[in-house]
Amino acid sequence: MLLEPAGAQSGSSVSTSSGPPSATFSFGVANGEVTITHSGDAIDAARLTTEVDGEPVIARFSGAVVPGESVTLTDVPSGAAVTVTWDDGDEAVVLARFVTP
Repeated sequence: MLLEPAGAQSGSSVSTSSGPPSATFSFGVANGEVTITHSGDAIDAARLTTEVDGEPVIARFSGAVVPGESVTLTDVPSGAAVTVTWDDGDEAVVLARFVTP
């Protein structure tokens, strides 16, 4: 499974407040690819994990994940559960979950 950054932006600061960020991820599906687009607070990508059916993808978001930034997963099977999880080492929260059609 390949995860490619798309539309990366720079120049935004990442929130340093404690607790999970206020973030939303939308999902788009086409031809076995799932595009995940972020909106909400900027997030340190080191705290995000993206999984397909419980397996982490090799690559992921990088740097400061800002609103409008997206990544595309390829070869995602029908019926697969895609999750984006935020983890600060003390707390892990699933920010988004999507099951492919």
